[in-house]
Amino acid sequence: MDGIEIVSNSAYTFTVDYAGGVSDTTPPPAPAVQAEGVDGDATTVQVNWFASDPDSNIIGYRYAIGSTQGGTDIINWTETAATSISLSGLGLISGERYWVSVQARNEGGLFSEVSYSLFIAGQENPKVYLPLVLK
Repeated sequence: MDGIEIVSNSAYTFTVDYAGGVSDTTPPPAPAVQAEGVDGDATTVQVNWFASDPDSNIIGYRYAIGSTQGGTDIINWTETAATSISLSGLGLISGERYWVSVQARNEGGLFSEVSYSLFIAGQENPKVYLPLVLK
């Protein structure tokens, strides 16, 4: 740009190869996520999630666990292809509240908004039973 010419060098070459174009330029919707402690075991959490994208496939996820919503002080962002995890040995405090954050990633490489699920260490989520009503 400033007028200095550089001698061409053919000793090194490189090729950029990309198999197709990225057609999805919008992030996927936030995933549905459900986290649950294990009754009597404060060190374990079980998490399930699901996401779909109307424009392309979901190719992966990332999750984090924190002592506050959006926190990463227990487990920093970790990428996975799985839709569920069971983690143990976390050193959580029984009866304390923790948050799991999950994002989905589509073929365009874009991450969704973060979804959150609260769980209490050492406790299962309460079960709700609805009465059966015949009409």
